[in-house]
Amino acid sequence: MAALIIDQARAARMEARRVRTASLGLRVAIRRNNRGARAKTEQAAAAAEAAREAGRRAMRCGSPWSDLDWRRADYEIDRTLVPLV
Repeated sequence: MAALIIDQARAARMEARRVRTASLGLRVAIRRNNRGARAKTEQAAAAAEAAREAGRRAMRCGSPWSDLDWRRADYEIDRTLVPLV
């Protein structure tokens, strides 16, 4: 009877060790995937912001002084130029 209990306890310890090792491997994989996903998300956000900025710069707007169309160079033009009306 004691040998059976000892064998069962040994098997339970081995199974617990196997589960700990497997869960550690899964945690490492999840952290690695999370770092990759965050990097891709940051790259996508930067690319989206660059595309928005390029679209805004390419947008034509009317000159306050003439009938010519301007292309906006950057946000500074909105703060620098004021209408003289």
